[in-house]
Amino acid sequence: YAQALAINPRLVEALSNRGHTFRDMNHPEQALASYEQVLAVDARLPSTLADAANMALTLSDWPKAAKYGAQIRARLGARGLSVPPLLALYYDWGPEAHAECTKAWVDAMPALPVLSGAASRHGKLRIAYLSSDFRHHPVGDTVAELFERHDHARFDIFAASLGTDDGSDVRRRIAEAADHFIDLSSVTDPVAAERLKKLEIDILVDLNGHTLGARTQILRQRPAPV
Repeated sequence: YAQALAINPRLVEALSNRGHTFRDMNHPEQALASYEQVLAVDARLPSTLADAANMALTLSDWPKAAKYGAQIRARLGARGLSVPPLLALYYDWGPEAHAECTKAWVDAMPALPVLSGAASRHGKLRIAYLSSDFRHHPVGDTVAELFERHDHARFDIFAASLGTDDGSDVRRRIAEAADHFIDLSSVTDPVAAERLKKLEIDILVDLNGHTLGARTQILRQRPAPV
């Protein structure tokens, strides 16, 4: 990105992607600076407003967080404005605005075919839990005992993992407690949905919501009746 910007310092794609890279490297100051450079070129870019607001909140830069938040709030409902749902929760905008942000975020995702048909009837109800956090993580730490305490005589329990194996005791506990442990981390969303559909899952439970690592597109294809 530095090489691209040396050729064209106003290339918003390079500035934005450089900001994303700094964000993922946990350098929020440099990320915010990159996003602000994007906005200096074009102050109307809705995704960058959300990126800048997120980094300002991360840095506890309340004046900038308030400024970018107010700009986003004033444009809610505008065509093309897509705001990460969890970002909206940091602002006192009310539930209607939060729902509007979430709907716009999901609507902006590419359309995928919906898998039709009901699951087959089995002796035991098939329940699958979908998560990127079957590891040493607050979610993994919380749900390990859930898998262990399930009534396996009445339910067939699947753990569908979207994350990498961190080698932790938490991941081992979940893998051992589930009747079936499925690694979907390296396949595309359509392939993951088709695999779940072929397993004839009755109930698919999403443990991610809109948090980091979520793959909402799998759920949008309806690979299970519920």
